[in-house]
Amino acid sequence: MTNAKGQSMQESAPSLWSTLLIASALTILVLAVFLPVVNYEFIDYDVHGQVLTNPHIRGLTAENLTSIFTSRSLTSYYPVRTLSFAIDYQLWGLHPRGFKLTNLLIHVVNVQLVFWLILRLFHHPAGGLRPHRSFWNVCAAGFSAGVFAVHPVVVEPVVWVAGREELLMTLGALGCFHFHLTARRLGGHSGALLQRRAAYTGAALCCAVACLSNAVGAVIPLLVTAWDALTLDTPKFRKIVYGTTMLWMIGIVTIAIKKLGPENELLAGHVGALSVQRMMLTLNVFWLNLRTLFRPTDLAIVYADDLPDSFLDPEVILGGLSVGLAGALLWKLRGRALPLFGLMWFGLALAPSSQIMAHHWIRADRFMYLPLVGMAVAAAMGLRLLIGVRRTRTAAVAVIVAGGAIVLLLGRASACQVETWRNGVSLWEHCVTISPNSEVAHGALADALTKAGQFHRALPHYRMALRIAPDNKETLNNFALELAANDDKGLRDYDLAIELARRGCEVTQWKSQKLRRTLAMALNNFALELESRREFRRAIQSYTEASEADPKYEAPLFNLALLLATCSDEKLRCGPDAVRVAERACEIVQYRDANGLAILATACAEAGQFDEAAEAMQMAVAAARMAGDQALADRLRSQSQLDSDRSARDL
Repeated sequence: MTNAKGQSMQESAPSLWSTLLIASALTILVLAVFLPVVNYEFIDYDVHGQVLTNPHIRGLTAENLTSIFTSRSLTSYYPVRTLSFAIDYQLWGLHPRGFKLTNLLIHVVNVQLVFWLILRLFHHPAGGLRPHRSFWNVCAAGFSAGVFAVHPVVVEPVVWVAGREELLMTLGALGCFHFHLTARRLGGHSGALLQRRAAYTGAALCCAVACLSNAVGAVIPLLVTAWDALTLDTPKFRKIVYGTTMLWMIGIVTIAIKKLGPENELLAGHVGALSVQRMMLTLNVFWLNLRTLFRPTDLAIVYADDLPDSFLDPEVILGGLSVGLAGALLWKLRGRALPLFGLMWFGLALAPSSQIMAHHWIRADRFMYLPLVGMAVAAAMGLRLLIGVRRTRTAAVAVIVAGGAIVLLLGRASACQVETWRNGVSLWEHCVTISPNSEVAHGALADALTKAGQFHRALPHYRMALRIAPDNKETLNNFALELAANDDKGLRDYDLAIELARRGCEVTQWKSQKLRRTLAMALNNFALELESRREFRRAIQSYTEASEADPKYEAPLFNLALLLATCSDEKLRCGPDAVRVAERACEIVQYRDANGLAILATACAEAGQFDEAAEAMQMAVAAARMAGDQALADRLRSQSQLDSDRSARDL
């Protein structure tokens, strides 16, 4: 059909400004939805170990850079992600705004790369389209990139600092594919050998960046090979090998590094790789992922680890039907390379985290970030075909307007989802609403409430977390710690704290130093309470049990020494024992604790070792000065002088 100027609808070519306008609109859309996150707090979930307490990101020093590239962060070897955190720290310190802004900017770049990738694919000979930039092509690319930009499943990796691995991996994957397309295009030009090799090198570097950000980047060679297999002229094998060998080597090394890492103890990893349970779980997760993609509601950072019991479970049945329909659709599209490639990208990118292979998270929204690129490509190709079928400009405009409305609805849903990430309490309250049977959600909400000074509200969530998973060592530790040391003494429960901490130690076979320290702290604080009630014998027993639970914990030893040296019950007071215990505690702190040295002096005096007592008190004064606590040093010096005067009068 032609218009008044003789142009067919399909051939209405815009200026470059129209293309740039849509690209700019995509950036504005992303900023409108996600920019509020720069004012949000850190979410203390994985961020604690990766950022807040990670010494290797504190400055771009040679030592830190060496550590970043030679050690693991938590359980994974993701040095590019850790390096990006170090750069953030160099620029912003530990202010969350800078870290979140970096995530947002990476997402903006990814959206632009998706937009321009779709335009490049539209002009690829495999697309069967005319080689100019049709206005309708640009609109279709803008819609599809817009879906990728603001689909609710991208909220998690964009607003959660620890989700950066998905952003960086996808950035590397898109960069790799753009370079590979350039290399293939240059393959048809004589005299472009140097440029072609440079493009292949760029693709390999981008692939390495992706794999060093997240091990799932190992699927990139599969994506590139799938593209070549669908689009190259015969003979294909030699061309594919030449163009992808380096990528395959990077992918294989990535998998090897991942396999050599520590095994994760979470539930999904305990399901046999070739078991019936694994098959049911895979079908279940496939359906849940599809449902999340097409009905993105009730999203949360964690979901309950509910394993299917039977092939008759509704979600397993729906998963099986979905797999069958997906296979039929792929077969139907076998003659259309571009939409087929988009769907293959989606499936291949989702496979590593879809429980076909064991993964420590059964499912998570962030796992959809890279696969969503493929779905955006497939949607763009499908929309372009739909526009091509419509013979009137009005119908084509209607399709584009409908697409724009869908993007705006997705953006609104994402903006609401972003609101739940304001702080830890708002995030985990939302998560508990979505996943009421998740022990992780209840435990994390309890931790967030405790951190916010609302331990009374945290209590039922700690109890619910332990009801769901009685042996969760993290919950046992955190609950016991708060019951033993909460600022509100009215909320303390030493008996329950000791019981929970002891259970945690038994669950970990007494190998967890953190749980042993928590048990020792609970016993120590209980002993202090007993001492205040003048139950000295029970206090001595509790101090002793605390030192046995954690022999490297000095507090119960110092407290025991002081009690043995000053107890009002002469039957329990014992100077020599007090000296022995105090010396053991001082050895732990390397004789650098001023208060501890003062306790040693008191014990020595009780044992009649006055010279040793004077020496210990002098060391205490020196330790206080070295620590910069002049007030304590003056007080200890005054106490030492008073004791000396008292001794002189006794003589």
